[in-house]
Amino acid sequence: MDPNCGPRICIYSEDNVEKLINNARVCNVCYEARPEVLFDCRCCAISYCSIAHRFQDEHHMLHGCDYLYDCAMANWYLRKHHQLHIPDCLLNEANINDGLQFEKVAKIPKYSSEKWLETIVNLVNERLAFPLTIHHALKKMGVGEQEKSLSELTSLTIHIVHHTPMCDPRMWEFFLHQLPNLIELNLTFISQELKLYNKYNSRISVERCSDCKSKQRIITYNIQQPMHYHEYFSSNDYVQPDVVAVFDVDNELMISSKLSPSDKSNPVPLFGNLKALQAEIDKEMADSFTSFRNMTYIKHTIVILIDYSEKIIEDCVKSFHDARPINVLSPVQKNPFCGFSRFRGPQGVCCNKNKYLCTIQGKH
Repeated sequence: MDPNCGPRICIYSEDNVEKLINNARVCNVCYEARPEVLFDCRCCAISYCSIAHRFQDEHHMLHGCDYLYDCAMANWYLRKHHQLHIPDCLLNEANINDGLQFEKVAKIPKYSSEKWLETIVNLVNERLAFPLTIHHALKKMGVGEQEKSLSELTSLTIHIVHHTPMCDPRMWEFFLHQLPNLIELNLTFISQELKLYNKYNSRISVERCSDCKSKQRIITYNIQQPMHYHEYFSSNDYVQPDVVAVFDVDNELMISSKLSPSDKSNPVPLFGNLKALQAEIDKEMADSFTSFRNMTYIKHTIVILIDYSEKIIEDCVKSFHDARPINVLSPVQKNPFCGFSRFRGPQGVCCNKNKYLCTIQGKH
């Protein structure tokens, strides 16, 4: 069938019509729509009418299937196990420069029989994405007023701008364990859309590990009510950061994602009139502009920008520079510790949320 001619129109029995409505699928290559000949790809996101067409769809197999399959497996695992199950001492096999390598873990006898080992490793790396990304961005830089290396630091204060805070202490203790001189880690989570109750924070213990207790290491969590960064900056709770890490820049700082496509094309139903729409945009721009200035207010503060798109980060860097002159400490680069979290981006493309990163600092 010619793939350019669109879906095939067929006459179905009442039973088949009901099946089609309940399971609306077409072949991803030829758009065949008869349900009796279709089968799903292993990622459960795409269907095919034949094995030949499955192998013909190279783009999906190379760029989408593995990611979607990992997400499906992870979601299944999370539904089955409400609390992330990490086998004893599994984090000891992780390295702050490499994360957790499935190939190495699978060779260790005490883990090799774990049925869902690959999924567990993926989930652990997903949670390690926060500390590993921050470490990767900072490992060649001087941090703090005295510009010490990470291995020399005894105290570190990080502001994390992200709508889903990661409060699992095991992941941040991993950060402490890998940096033996670090005694005090202070984490503040800020976002205008903060969602504390999420699957990552379900039924976790806040008790410190025995090693951290014996060495009197401390992790403090400061979780702000939903607010813009500049509102936190003006509050009595504000603490000067060594690092500000912005995950999902497009959602947290840029105007483009604040209004959905339907809002932009037809603003009247949502805002009442164009004047109200413009007022909303002006407010968002003012909030972002002020937050840009506040993040780079402290001379030694390093700002890490993380997002799925190089262009979005580059545009954000320009916006920072418009608000206050900055130095680009490291240009936009791929993040090797982005985890597996994906979402449907522009044109339905499967995008990694933390694929790229960049570091900047205010020019004083």
